[in-house]
Amino acid sequence: MYKEKYKKEKDSESKDFLAQLNIAHKVLDKYYQKTDMSPIYAAALILNPMFRTRYIELYWPRKWKTAALKVVKEL
Repeated sequence: MYKEKYKKEKDSESKDFLAQLNIAHKVLDKYYQKTDMSPIYAAALILNPMFRTRYIELYWPRKWKTAALKVVKEL
C-alpha cells in the first residue's frame, strides 16, 4: 500500500518537474535566439581566433550568415 502511494507521489513530482523544466527551456531558448541575432555576438565569434568566420559559415543558416557578416563589416 505504501509503495503504491509513494510511486504515485513520485510520478506526480516527476511530471511537475518536467513541466517546470520545459518552461525554463522555452525561456532560455528565447534569450539564446536573441544572442544569435545580435551583431555583437557575431563580431565576438569572428574576433575569437579559435572560431573566426569558419564557425558562422559551418553552423549558421545561410540567411543568418550573410546578414551577420554584412552587419559585422559595417561595425
